[in-house]
Amino acid sequence: MAETISRVQVWSTRLRWANGVIAGCIMGLLVTGWLSAQASPMASVARGYYYLVAYVFSAAIAYRLFLLFAGTKSEHVRDCWPKRATQYREAVVAHLRFYLSFCKSELSGWYGHNPCWGPVYLLMYGLSVLMIATGFAIGQVYLGPGISLTGIHALGAGVFLVFAVAFVLAAMLHDARADVNGLSAFFSGYKYYRVQTPEPSGPIEYKVDFPIMPRKR
Repeated sequence: MAETISRVQVWSTRLRWANGVIAGCIMGLLVTGWLSAQASPMASVARGYYYLVAYVFSAAIAYRLFLLFAGTKSEHVRDCWPKRATQYREAVVAHLRFYLSFCKSELSGWYGHNPCWGPVYLLMYGLSVLMIATGFAIGQVYLGPGISLTGIHALGAGVFLVFAVAFVLAAMLHDARADVNGLSAFFSGYKYYRVQTPEPSGPIEYKVDFPIMPRKR
C-alpha cells in the first residue's frame, strides 16, 4: 500500500473566527474577573473591561449557537454529537487508553470535532449561556435566601478554567503523539490525513492527448 498525504479543509472561516473570539473572551473574562475581585486600584478599571468583554462573548456565543443549528458540515451540532452510543463509548475508551498509557497507544484521526470531546463542547456552550445569564443578573435578580448568583458565576468560571487547561493539554498531546494536527487546523482550517492507496500491479501507462491543430490552407 502506498501512503499519501491529503490536505482537507475541515473548519470554515466563520467557525474559526467564532471559536477564536470565544477563546479570547474566556481568557479575558478570567483575567479581568480575577482582577476586579481584588482590593486594588485596578479593580474598577478591570470591571469595566470585564463587562465589555462579556458583551463580545455573548455575541460570539449567540453566533456559535446559530451555526450549531443553521451551519453546515463541521459547524453543525451533528458533528459534535456521536451518531450512536456505542460510537461514543468506543471513542471515550480509546482516548482514556491513550491518556493513561502516556500517549503510547494508538489513537485514530477524525474529520471534524473530536468524537470524545464533542459532547463536552456542547455542555460548555450550555454553561456559557448560564454564565451569561448569571453574569448580567448579578445585583439585578434575587433568587431567594441561600442562593448566590455570584457563587454560581464563580463556580462556572472555575469549570471554564479547568476546561481550558484540559483542552490545551489534550490538543498538544494529540498533535505530538496521535498524528492529529488539531492546533494548526485551528488557525488554517485544514487537516492532513494519511491515505492508503493500493500499489499498481503492473507498469504505469501514461497517455497524453495532443490537440489536433487545423491545417493551413
